[in-house]
Amino acid sequence: MKSLLITLLAVAAHSADTDGMLRDYSTALEKRAALDLELERRITLFEAEVSGLEKNLHRDGEAAAIQCAKAEEEGARLTRAADALATIGAQFALRLENFPKKTCGGYAVRRAESLLAASTAGAAEITPLLSEAKSIARTRLHSRAAAQAIAAPWDQRPGRLALVSDQAESLRLLFEEARQRSHAARVTRSEIKRLSDKGVAAADPDSSIDYAARERDAITKPFSMLVSKIRTLNCNASLAPTAAHLDASADAALEAFQTLLARVRRCRAEAAAALQAELEHAPQTAEEARLEETAYETQRQKHLARDLEEWKRRSKREARRLAQQRRFAKRMRPPRRRKNAKGTGRKGPWLAWGLQLESDAPIRLRITDVDQFEENEAPYKRILRARLFRSSRAAQQWVCERLAGIRERPVVGRSAEFGDEIVGLGKEIRCD
Repeated sequence: MKSLLITLLAVAAHSADTDGMLRDYSTALEKRAALDLELERRITLFEAEVSGLEKNLHRDGEAAAIQCAKAEEEGARLTRAADALATIGAQFALRLENFPKKTCGGYAVRRAESLLAASTAGAAEITPLLSEAKSIARTRLHSRAAAQAIAAPWDQRPGRLALVSDQAESLRLLFEEARQRSHAARVTRSEIKRLSDKGVAAADPDSSIDYAARERDAITKPFSMLVSKIRTLNCNASLAPTAAHLDASADAALEAFQTLLARVRRCRAEAAAALQAELEHAPQTAEEARLEETAYETQRQKHLARDLEEWKRRSKREARRLAQQRRFAKRMRPPRRRKNAKGTGRKGPWLAWGLQLESDAPIRLRITDVDQFEENEAPYKRILRARLFRSSRAAQQWVCERLAGIRERPVVGRSAEFGDEIVGLGKEIRCD
């Protein structure tokens, strides 16, 4: 009886504990639902604040971009001006390098004057160009400062992002509390199920809300995009070339021009001194020139006489050579066909007549026209004129070229008797 009473008391106490856990669980769910509503309200306020900041940021970004573009454009103009100054200085340096290095005469003075005239125009451009470049540099600095002034309130801490940063931090704390409450609700419901069969009466906590994804989409991403847009406000227009660089380029160009001007003046003085000395010795110089001209004319006449004698000797030598050739032509003519000539005249054409040694120049060849044999029936009827060759190799080459066509086209009719002799002659002079 006593044990039954103890058991009933224990069951009653356990039932009371389970009922208390159910009440606590219901209260936790209500608080969690209220927290979710508060989160949505805070997120709405945060999004409205971020949207307003984005509008202001877009407006300031456009203004800063305009000022930064102006600064970059002025920087490009300034770079072109600096390049122009550097080009003028390089031209002056090149003219100094090409300046006449020897004693200044008439040509050197004219060359120096032309270099100075070309450089004077460039020197006149330096001062206006430098003044314009400095004005452009001031404008660029003003535009860059204006762009930085627009971006400054956004870069300051806390600045315009203070309220949004506080809201984001508060929302992160609320999301952390919501995650903890959700976890505690799941643990409590599991415990109720384990301790009592009344766990079926415990409502299932809403697990469809992913607080991490919701925090990422509602807070982290918008805030990160806002910060990245603020970073784009900064104007990174370069400050090069600086005013000091422009002054250095202009000073170098002017120094080179002054050096060129000093050299031209010194060259003028040297040329004037040389001209004065030349005028003082003019009579003596004229006499020397006359004597030199006389000596030159005498030498020229001597050379003309020598050339005339040489021409006469060459003419006589050429006449002797032509007479010798005429004698060779008479002596080396093939035999005539007389009325009562012995033989048939079919012993073959004299394709190569009068081949001589290397020392007997010029070499003569008399070649019969083999193509006419069939028509005229006489191998000696058409004899070509004598041909001159400088060497036996040239004669051999000419004969081989002549025989090549005969070899390709067969000889027919009465001329066929001479085919073997033609081929034999080709072998004798070694035609390949």
